Amino acid sequence: MKASKLRGLALVIVAVVASVACGEAQTPLVDSSSTGATVGSSASPSTDPVGVGAITTFVNFPDLHHLVWASNWIVRGRVIEERPAQRFPAENGPLGAQTPRQYYDTQIYTDYVLAVDQVFRGYPRDTIVVRRMGGTVGSVTLTNESQPELHVGDDVMVFLVPPERPQPGDGLWETGGLQGHWRVTDNQVVPERGDYPTLPVAQFGQAIADALRQGPPADMGRFLVPLQTAPAGPDLPSVPSPEAS
Repeated sequence: MKASKLRGLALVIVAVVASVACGEAQTPLVDSSSTGATVGSSASPSTDPVGVGAITTFVNFPDLHHLVWASNWIVRGRVIEERPAQRFPAENGPLGAQTPRQYYDTQIYTDYVLAVDQVFRGYPRDTIVVRRMGGTVGSVTLTNESQPELHVGDDVMVFLVPPERPQPGDGLWETGGLQGHWRVTDNQVVPERGDYPTLPVAQFGQAIADALRQGPPADMGRFLVPLQTAPAGPDLPSVPSPEAS
């Protein structure tokens, strides 16, 4: 993608879905030259608004069974805080063909704090932080149209994983991008990915329990999160520990 010098242009983060077998990362590759990041500003400083964007690669988890076994936490919570957007440290990745300023402008993220109501997988906690690429720092805005917006007050079910590499703070990423984001509305849990099932709230925990009871899919590879690492949560129906996990 070629850099544009048009001021105020809003580029987007594009979620490029790769298969599990491809071995792509399920958290955004914000520190990799493979992001194919581009910027919409010239190298000289400017006080005018500038839009920047990057390509983010996520794994494709074909069904709920795979998604459950790829997640360290599965929780229901309500967004109670949107923290000010931040930039990742400039040393987080290679510059490639970009200037230091251009690379730095693609590393903006925003953290959202959730008050946890239910934990279906993972250790109990009162709050949890969901991290998203995107936000505004100074005159630079990184927009993220690959995932639905989060707002204070939103009631959500989220599947979460820790970052694959060290990052500032305590943010967790939604498993597989939008695949790990489900909205709670009218007593239904509605996935952002269209071919996942919409479930009644009362049946959601049982669906997670059934997935864990079946044991992990054979093709999970390095994305498998064993029960020893992320046990059944306190709000989940009883699940025996499969030996294969």
